[in-house]
Amino acid sequence: MMTSPFDHVYQFYHQEGRVLVSFSGGPDSVFLVYALKSAFQPNDIQLVYFDHYLRSKSERCEERAFVTQFATSEGLS
Repeated sequence: MMTSPFDHVYQFYHQEGRVLVSFSGGPDSVFLVYALKSAFQPNDIQLVYFDHYLRSKSERCEERAFVTQFATSEGLS
């Protein structure tokens, strides 16, 4: 029997009621959010900003602004 890559997420979701996503704003994080949105309602997904501290302070400020704008535009909290 083939399982979905989200099977463990579904199990946790049914226990907790929300999917918490560590979100850095990078392309892999954006892809993960779009994949999760195909499986869950937007109000069931919560983003938590994760700063890798790989960029300068000004670039990190821009990244945080992007994360906030992205979350808002996607209807996520």
